[in-house]
Amino acid sequence: MSKTEKRINKIFNILYQFEQIDVEDSDITRESWLNYLDRLYVWYLGYGNEEIYVAIKGLKESGGNIDHDTVKRVVFEIIKILQKGG
Repeated sequence: MSKTEKRINKIFNILYQFEQIDVEDSDITRESWLNYLDRLYVWYLGYGNEEIYVAIKGLKESGGNIDHDTVKRVVFEIIKILQKGG
């Protein structure tokens, strides 16, 4: 698996985890989702990819008070950036 594929999987996991919040028998909580976003934010801040870390920061600052479609759009926009070499 390439670096890009690994990064895409980590970004896609944002959406997957968001969808698992409040699902019965899921270990994912709003807090664990926000913690995951925090780790990714720091990681992309270190890479210096402003488009991606700003998008992740926006999701994080929502505090989870955001709808599914918005999270999905943001995740797929980040994936497009990564596919273009970002």
